[in-house]
Amino acid sequence: MAEKIKILFIHHGTGIGGAPISLLNLVKNLPGNRFECKVAFVKGGEIVEIFKQHGIKTDVIDTSTCWFAHSQTEKIQLRYFYRYLGIYRHWRNAAYKVAPDYLSRQDADIVHLNSHALTSWAFAAKKAGKIVVLHNREATSRGYFGLRYRILKRLITENCDHIINISEDNKKRLGIKRNSSVVYNFVDIPHGYRPSMQGCNRQPRVLFLGGMASIKGFETVVACLPYLDDNITLQFAGHIHKLVDEQGAMGRLKRWVKRYSFRKTYQLEKIQRSPNAKILGVLRDPLPVIDGADILITPFKIEHFARPAIEAFAYGKPVIGTDVEGMDEIIDHGINGLIVEKSNPRALADAINQLCRNPEKARQIGQKGRNKAVRLFSPEVNVRKVVDIYEALMGANQR
Repeated sequence: MAEKIKILFIHHGTGIGGAPISLLNLVKNLPGNRFECKVAFVKGGEIVEIFKQHGIKTDVIDTSTCWFAHSQTEKIQLRYFYRYLGIYRHWRNAAYKVAPDYLSRQDADIVHLNSHALTSWAFAAKKAGKIVVLHNREATSRGYFGLRYRILKRLITENCDHIINISEDNKKRLGIKRNSSVVYNFVDIPHGYRPSMQGCNRQPRVLFLGGMASIKGFETVVACLPYLDDNITLQFAGHIHKLVDEQGAMGRLKRWVKRYSFRKTYQLEKIQRSPNAKILGVLRDPLPVIDGADILITPFKIEHFARPAIEAFAYGKPVIGTDVEGMDEIIDHGINGLIVEKSNPRALADAINQLCRNPEKARQIGQKGRNKAVRLFSPEVNVRKVVDIYEALMGANQR
């Protein structure tokens, strides 16, 4: 019997989001008779416990998370240049101390890095003679002058044996063609699911999974509420702040200050006043809520892969997205969803109303989304691609 290939995954973040959930799906679906997997987290947190609950071997390294990253989702900060010194110190500490020390105690054939932010670990793993795979899950930015982009691209090119991009758009943005492939994030395709608009008793449920994130279109969703038909419920899931109802003159003063100093306080008040809005909060498992919804919206303002869209497709739900670059790689307008102008609340509301007024059309579009999920975003299709990459790298290393 052939010896198992040992894969050490390194995860960069601490929260529960698309990157760790996509990694979890990959590790769970790799054939256990051919691969031995371990996931190391740079910091502890709830996500570690989720991996453990699935019987996955884990480590917590407990080191700094001041990463060198350059993605579209970063906030533009005039003071960013002042952060370079701290980022550089962290990069050197990780590349020359933390990563080599940890990797020297691991028996791994392949080190699989779950973000382009982990170039310090790629550097250390390459120096240690490991095969390095980097999972490019971010939409890389070129920036104003391209300096950070060129540094990032060079670090990846010199220290990674293969780059897995989660979309063609991500691959194009990173700009590395050699030893680079596209493997979509994937989601389990359920055998049973609730078709869109089925049994909703004229109360369609529209789901937004972006919390209060501006890049995911939170303000646009709030602004679309007044334009929705009366019978529609728009569900807000994710991190949503609570408004404290402070009494008296001082309480009214505090509310006024918060409203004008913290813009999202005003947005929260709009949600509270709207008969169409319902706050769900943070979802440990969003899939049952997706199954219970009729439409999912991803009104992104910034380009990045819409994992909720493929999850909605798996459950036969139509998806409404925005015209950010790369969205049309997931949503085929008029076929499995609708694409509207970004930051346009009226256009978003009109698209929601259109689908809710035409339940049969919504079901047909949702079914076509499910067909696409089976064809492109299923574990069977994408795990096979990752396995082929691992085996090709191991074969090349043994020659």
